[in-house]
Order: sequence, then structure tokens, then C-alpha cells
Amino acid sequence: REFLADFFGARSPKAAVAQCEVAAGEAGRIDIVVEWTDEGERHCAVIEHKLKAGEGEDQTVRYRSIAATLWASRSSASPEALPRHPHLLFLALFPWETAKDGEFASRSHRDLIPSLEKAATEVDPVVSALAREWADELKQFYGSMDRLIAVSWEAALRHETPGVLR
Repeated sequence: REFLADFFGARSPKAAVAQCEVAAGEAGRIDIVVEWTDEGERHCAVIEHKLKAGEGEDQTVRYRSIAATLWASRSSASPEALPRHPHLLFLALFPWETAKDGEFASRSHRDLIPSLEKAATEVDPVVSALAREWADELKQFYGSMDRLIAVSWEAALRHETPGVLR
């Protein structure tokens, strides 16, 4: 629920269902498709999850073009009752990695931390433990990355502009 609220503006999401590696015809496989109901309206999110590889040739362009069709074909409701376009999210490890298709919102795993921290307060002890552990791992990773970037930047400034930092 926290993820749907934080990333897609859901107010009171119910009955969320997520599927991984959803067939998208010749366009390939969509990493994650999430469907939910929010205040009586059905929603769908197409998530392209980039962890170990960059975006393929026109990948998000292809996915956007088939996402609405996929959503309509998966729904039992009439097409008029559906949102015009599914939510589109490009989720990458690093914040500078963005989708080639501007219709996709680009976010990094760092952006997941607040949602995970909220989920860590869940009543279900398994959900709570997993969310807390994942948030801690992400904080450690991004903290290390921030320190490395800061040290590298300082070293570059010292060498490129001697006397400025002295």
C-alpha cells in the first residue's frame, strides 16, 4: 500500500495483485505489472525494473505502446471504465538512469526507502521484517555510494583547481 501511495498517488489501495515477467508479445516481457482498486477505480502500473542492465533498444517506447492494450485485455471491465493509460514506472538502481520514453516516471531504489520504512510498521511480522531489512540494505548501499562520490569529487577538485580548497 505504501508503495502504491508514494509512487502512484493511491489514496486507499485495495486488492493489489502483482505479477512478474508478464508476456508482452513481440515487445518482450514486462518486469512487473501491478493491478489494484482505489476508491472504486481500477488501476494498473507497468514497472520496468533495471538492476543489472540498461534499457534495451526502444524498450520503454515499445512497452508504453502495448501497456494500454495489455491492461484492457486483462480486465473484465469495459474499456471505458478503465483509466486511459496505465501508470508507467522505470525503476533503476542509480538516479541518473532514466527511461528513454518520457512517459515513464523514472525513480531509483533510493526512492523506495520511505515506502519500505512505512511498511516496516505493518502488523504482519514477515512483511515488517522484510521491509525493514530491505530499507536498511538500501540505506547502507546509498550511504556508501554518497561517501564515494563525495570523496571522488573532493579529490577531483583538489587536482583540477589547486588552491581553491586550501
